[in-house]
Amino acid sequence: MAEASRPLFGSGFQAQKGIEDVESPNHVSSSIPALLRKVLTVLHSSGADIDRNLLPLVQSKPIQTRKPDLALPLSKTNLEVGAAYDKFGKHDASMRISQYTDAELARMTFSACVEIGSPEKSYFEAALQVAVWASAGLRKLEQLRDHFVQDSTLEIPPLVMWTAIGTDWKLHISYIDSRGNDLVR
Repeated sequence: MAEASRPLFGSGFQAQKGIEDVESPNHVSSSIPALLRKVLTVLHSSGADIDRNLLPLVQSKPIQTRKPDLALPLSKTNLEVGAAYDKFGKHDASMRISQYTDAELARMTFSACVEIGSPEKSYFEAALQVAVWASAGLRKLEQLRDHFVQDSTLEIPPLVMWTAIGTDWKLHISYIDSRGNDLVR
């Protein structure tokens, strides 16, 4: 099972190889969406709940917030990812491998999300939404690593989030530091 979980922990899914295979720099920008579609799927996720046990706490209470509008799971159509999903399913059909409680979303691993808002929406509200989502996702990946991978020093991959408030897009990277703290930059 450890080998099945390896694609979920930063193998790169050969994205770098795909970029290197592009003939010239002019083709890179047109190839990136196709490369991303090989690895990611876009799902509307704002109605799905996040597992309360994975939510960050403030004064011993989980932070309750709306979920980001779009979540990007690793795509089952990617051969390496699809094989990992199949092995997880054969190991335990009821196992959740994401931060979501929804039956379908719980069976996919998410690497990115987007919170979209009108120009009137608060950037801080949007940033909180993606930070809570990322914290829960990092905790889930940490649980999976600790359960399936014998090397507990294997780093959890960072998660990527965007806030898109009006025309103002901001990129955020979330990761676990060397002391086990969730950080968002």
